[in-house]
Amino acid sequence: MEQSLQTKNALGYGVASIAESSMYQLVNGYLLLYLTSVVGVGADKAGLVMSVGMVFETMAGLIIGKLSDSCTSPKGRRRPFMIFCAIYVPIVLILLFSNYSGIFGGGSLIFPYLFLNILFWIGHSAMYIPYTAFGAELATGYDDRTRLRSMCSIFSVVGSFLGS
Repeated sequence: MEQSLQTKNALGYGVASIAESSMYQLVNGYLLLYLTSVVGVGADKAGLVMSVGMVFETMAGLIIGKLSDSCTSPKGRRRPFMIFCAIYVPIVLILLFSNYSGIFGGGSLIFPYLFLNILFWIGHSAMYIPYTAFGAELATGYDDRTRLRSMCSIFSVVGSFLGS
């Protein structure tokens, strides 16, 4: 018989959706506005920064999924990625929402944001893909997975609110 998912485990797993949703909402909702209004980058260049980052997320997802599946850490296959990203992604977010117009001028101003946005989306993939796969390992039965994803959905709304 399958082991049932404990409520505390589902709750603990679901709470992580707050962080994922808030950072996702922050970058998708405000980076373009920040780049054009605060930094002073043209809308075309800011759109390029956003688009290139998302393309890199797609490519990173393929690689990170494979790495996560084949990880042999004593902490588990997914946890090392999530632990690393709990430190890495906030640092990249702080750097991404810093104003470099005093350091870089003219056309070169987009390069630090392009680089940091790529780093953010790679970090997002390195966190989100193992996190999602970990949920499938944590809850093996249909009802447990439904409960787990329901917890994630509730906390995801909270995260989206906080990110906004």
